[in-house]
Amino acid sequence: MLKFTNKELTLLETVTHESLTAFISESSKATGADYISRCVDQLKIYKSLHDKVQVLCVEQGQGNAYTSWRYVCKDYKKEEIKEHFDDFIKEQPEDWIEENIDDIHHYAFNEDYFIIGTYQAKKWCGDEVFNIIETIREYEDMHFGEVNTDFSDAEKVVNMYAYIVGEEVVNEWLENRELKNALLNEAEKRGFNKDHLDKHLEVITVK
Repeated sequence: MLKFTNKELTLLETVTHESLTAFISESSKATGADYISRCVDQLKIYKSLHDKVQVLCVEQGQGNAYTSWRYVCKDYKKEEIKEHFDDFIKEQPEDWIEENIDDIHHYAFNEDYFIIGTYQAKKWCGDEVFNIIETIREYEDMHFGEVNTDFSDAEKVVNMYAYIVGEEVVNEWLENRELKNALLNEAEKRGFNKDHLDKHLEVITVK
């Protein structure tokens, strides 16, 4: 298998990020439906390339801590955790979101319990309890240098796991929001109806 150096991987990550900037600048050549279609296609390509580079970093044990963590993190119940976050966002006014954008993860996953009750927590973990614990162990060791969660408390285990996966969910949401806003703002400069275009761009969702 071909191995990349850290320098090469960093270059690849930079190129995938810069490809979006280049596209936004170049997109002035497109108009109307062509513009919308190109926005969607290019974003999908950008996301696909970026994700592949991130996977390469993890496979080679390279890349920064955040890059590695995104792929170490388990997918168990991620959709349920994402739905929890989506519901939270829908309940918040847009001006509040803008004011608290840097603390969205804290408010969504650290202000209240995701699961309440030992029985409910054990049921939620199912057969994945050991993988959940390992996910928490890796995360806390990476970020805090030690493990703090009491693994004998099922409720604390579930809520810490939701907090961890929630961080990934929020980061994906922030990334997607930033990309879409960049396109909408660029389109508005060229005279497009921003609200109308926003509805078309709803198809761009980071899974």
